[in-house]
Amino acid sequence: MKYKKGFLIACYFIWYLVAFFLGLGYISQHVSPLRGDIFYLFSLVVWYIQLSSWIALILAIIQKNRYWVGLLVVLHLIGIKNYRVTYAFNSPQKCSEGCVKVLSYNVKNFELGTHQILKEIAVQQPDVVCLQEVWEYKRFYNSTYNAPNPLESLQNMAKLPYLFFYPRIKENFGLAILSKYPILHKGIIPFKTNGINGMMYVDILYKNKPLRIYNVHLQSMNLMYNPQYEHETGKIKYDTPDKRRYLLRQLTKSAKVRTQQLDLLLNSMEGCPYPIILTGDLNSTPYSHLYNRLTKKLQDNFTVSGRGFGYTFDKYPLRIDYILSDKRLKPMHTFTHKTIHSDHSMVISYIAC
Repeated sequence: MKYKKGFLIACYFIWYLVAFFLGLGYISQHVSPLRGDIFYLFSLVVWYIQLSSWIALILAIIQKNRYWVGLLVVLHLIGIKNYRVTYAFNSPQKCSEGCVKVLSYNVKNFELGTHQILKEIAVQQPDVVCLQEVWEYKRFYNSTYNAPNPLESLQNMAKLPYLFFYPRIKENFGLAILSKYPILHKGIIPFKTNGINGMMYVDILYKNKPLRIYNVHLQSMNLMYNPQYEHETGKIKYDTPDKRRYLLRQLTKSAKVRTQQLDLLLNSMEGCPYPIILTGDLNSTPYSHLYNRLTKKLQDNFTVSGRGFGYTFDKYPLRIDYILSDKRLKPMHTFTHKTIHSDHSMVISYIAC
């Protein structure tokens, strides 16, 4: 008897706890990080809270508690979008001649093999390539090491004659867009701070139809505590209060900067008369406030036309790289391609225009 009573008390504790944290998690997905750190931190873990709530639901079914069964089912239905953005069940659709093939890739400075990366991109035969974290050797390495310029090499290998490079650090490091189709206009969206991150765009002429292509690399999290590596594991351990505080501070600080950068991006998009394709490394999960704001205007091509989890970051099972498109366009098939030459996966999408 005491055991049953204790078990029931434990069940009620779990139910109340799960309901509270799950509700707070859902709210955090729609509240700007600028309004409080707690909202962003909960958006990072809301998916795991949602998964754990299945245990609470099973306990409610075992206890035959209709009230809590109903409440937990309602909470799951409220968060059903989180299931759709986590795992896609779409089948690829055949693409006619009216499709543009877009590839987005964070190449991690080409540090894991320039030629291999360029070859993997060229094999995909894309129409438009958007690259983040690009070393452009033309201004420095050619004169110093007589090394080939990787962007010029990619132009030749993939037959992409049109190029726009946006340097962010020392005129050599930044973002790039390469296109098979003529570039009509090009521009940048300047940040208030210097760094590796940036936003750029081009207007291309695709079969007499202008398209706006954005290439975006939003604020990185910069989670390394210090340059000293822990050689045994190859990772930095956040096993002291100072390191944990640093981790939390960097997570929340970078989220606030990304929110401000998103405002700049949305302002640019508002003035665009053409259908938009947005690519890049957003450094944000599909459960974030940033993702929710973006997908009110654009569709997530992987959710619409992908299959599987679509993780794009190798160190952790995360989807932080995206191709989003205007709702006037139709994504036909979107997939990720994992490589050993970067800590990010390529994102590739066929889009009917």
